[in-house]
Amino acid sequence: MFAAAATSDGTTSNNPPPEGYPVDIIFDSLREHNRTWRMFFHDVPYELLVLGKLRETQNLGNLQMFSEFFLDARSGKLPSYSFLCPKYSPDSKSPASDQHPDHSVAVGERLIKDVYEALRASPQWNETLFIVTYDEHGGFYDHVIPPFKGIPNPDGKNSTNPPFAFDRLGVRVPMVMISPWINKGVIVHEPDGPTETSHFEHSSIPSTIKKIFGIPGHFSKREEWAGTFEKILLDRKEPRTDCPEKLPFTESYTSEQLMAELNMPINDLQAGLNEVITTMTGYQFDEAKTQGEWGQIAREAITNYLQKRISFNGVGPLLALSN
Repeated sequence: MFAAAATSDGTTSNNPPPEGYPVDIIFDSLREHNRTWRMFFHDVPYELLVLGKLRETQNLGNLQMFSEFFLDARSGKLPSYSFLCPKYSPDSKSPASDQHPDHSVAVGERLIKDVYEALRASPQWNETLFIVTYDEHGGFYDHVIPPFKGIPNPDGKNSTNPPFAFDRLGVRVPMVMISPWINKGVIVHEPDGPTETSHFEHSSIPSTIKKIFGIPGHFSKREEWAGTFEKILLDRKEPRTDCPEKLPFTESYTSEQLMAELNMPINDLQAGLNEVITTMTGYQFDEAKTQGEWGQIAREAITNYLQKRISFNGVGPLLALSN
């Protein structure tokens, strides 16, 4: 939510109200300033579950299957901003790629490889910044104390259960920026503003997008405070030509490994999405005991939801959605 709206609307929960959180979103800002965007997903576009304004008719048509991303990259038709969602459940063709426990980290690495290579081969490569980031740190020890000085509450809203005033940051998460306009081996530790206490955080994403595309205003005090990273693209006069065309191959899943994942019990993340998907679509997960069964219901629920509201360029219910 901070990457899309620079606030979580005062909640620390993953369970939004039935209509989603009523926050302003970067996707609307882009459209209102004549910039294009699309969200590419495999099975569940998580942002659709939590962002109420993403469900509005003018936005739903921008949700596309992940296979469309590769077609757009190949033909040079990628929008100004592409938001790429990983795959949260296995199907008969491929495993989940979200790197969330209990899924393979290697499959997520393969997704990053496939996206990079598609962008590298695209006619739009010299116009592209590819960002890879995460919503959490993976549980590893971090010796850096989370910042707590001068962190602004986004919008004056506090969580009551548990109590939290949104006046400090969390643990660090990885973020990698990839572009022919970035010099080799660059590491950026801290921003140079806009305030003395500013740090990079997820609100830096919408704030930077607005700077790059000349979009005025801020969603929240947190976004106004967050450091931006557009300056990393300004050190070169010409794009690099030495960026690798292919990345090292990561080992594929065997059929036995895929079958094992299909038969795994539903994990915590999937279980947490049940109520939200059910509230939004009416689909029930009572019969789903395995991750394969859960994914089948989730894909059918999301596909039918979109087909009822737009002319959705997807596939029929119960078919495998994969890249």
